[in-house]
Amino acid sequence: MRGVAVLVAGGALAALAACGNPAGEAAPAASGPVVAGECPAVWDGTAVSATRTGDLVPAGARSALLCSYADPDYRLRASRSTAGGVAELTGYLNGLPTSRRADSLCDLGAGTEHVIVFEYAVRAPAVVAGRNCAWDQEGAVRYQADIRRITAYWSVTFPD
Repeated sequence: MRGVAVLVAGGALAALAACGNPAGEAAPAASGPVVAGECPAVWDGTAVSATRTGDLVPAGARSALLCSYADPDYRLRASRSTAGGVAELTGYLNGLPTSRRADSLCDLGAGTEHVIVFEYAVRAPAVVAGRNCAWDQEGAVRYQADIRRITAYWSVTFPD
């Protein structure tokens, strides 16, 4: 199972890179200026610490930047921005469970990891890091996300 998940994650990186959008290129905002974010140069690991309650992603994001990092050094390999479906994505992430189910499986050996940078009109970007089994942003943590559903907002597809 672990090998399959690594293959799927690696395929997502290849699909994202094939979209032709160079790292850091921004999509137009829905309306008004966007406080632009940028992808961190390196994914910073698996440590998750739930230290606060509340939403994972603040409401009102105008666009979102998907950042993808590949093994072995987890440096930024690809990024892609979208303004479509950002409110729906925010709702999905905020609605995920705040604790991990005991019976859930987790692939700790994914070949590609992701960060989402949510961009706003009037506040600093929110950087939400995928940490294998969880997504976290400044101490708020959510579990059981479907990576295929998340990356679909950027038209990333996975091989079957």
